[in-house]
Amino acid sequence: MTNKKLDYFKLIISSLIFGSIGVFIKNINIPAMHIVLLRTIIASIFFILIFLLTKNKIDIQGIKKNIFPLFFAGCALGISWVFLFEAYSRIQISIATLIYYFSPTILILVSPIVFKDKLTIIKIFCVVLSTIGMFLVANIKLNELSENKDIFFALVAAFGYTFLVIFNKKIYKVDGNTTTFVEMIIATVILAIYLLVINKEMLILPADTISIIFIIIVGIIHTGIACLFYFSAVNKLPTTNVALLTYIDPISALIFSYIFLNEKLSIFQIIGAFLILGTSILVQIPKKNK
Repeated sequence: MTNKKLDYFKLIISSLIFGSIGVFIKNINIPAMHIVLLRTIIASIFFILIFLLTKNKIDIQGIKKNIFPLFFAGCALGISWVFLFEAYSRIQISIATLIYYFSPTILILVSPIVFKDKLTIIKIFCVVLSTIGMFLVANIKLNELSENKDIFFALVAAFGYTFLVIFNKKIYKVDGNTTTFVEMIIATVILAIYLLVINKEMLILPADTISIIFIIIVGIIHTGIACLFYFSAVNKLPTTNVALLTYIDPISALIFSYIFLNEKLSIFQIIGAFLILGTSILVQIPKKNK
């Protein structure tokens, strides 16, 4: 297998791993905040071992120069995961994932302010269609807003992911593994302070065997290995190809949730899924290929 094929393989595998996480989270019997904290702790230990085994040095100077965007990205990472996992516990994995992938639409709307990007006709068109898709997927009832409260968690997760992308774009000359490791550490510290100091809760550890096994898998495979594969491939492949292949994540999430959790979408939710994912993909394609 050539190096380029290997990089594509890593990217596809990491997207499939990310897409399967909801099935595991759904079967871990502790609150979302505790799952995320355990996930970041396990993943941080994993990255420390990787750095020690590969004898790669952590770019301390790069971290110092980018400390503020790294800090805020770590906060956004923690918030995004907590609300996403909370959404997984309240609504279908498929619905939570699709609303989470409303994030590119949010990014389009804030890009003119944050990055001075031009808001083109095609982008406005995609925002409108994606928003319609989100309403269809979430089955939002405007006349009964109290019934939509569980959707709120997935939507906040989408905003959290948007800010993660924004702050990561502000980070310069730091490799992906170092960036992920530092953000993981920051997320761990912030979540631990919130849980243990502010909320004055003890960290709840899984009691049943399945939950213990699944939390270890989520920490090592869905976070450590998946991120390792993703970042070792992402910078070596064309940006457009990377953007399009990462949509294996939500599509595989729909398939996995259907196979393992018997989650089904109505015809209107399927149309909404096509609108959200389709418009997100359309925005990623360069003008010359459209």
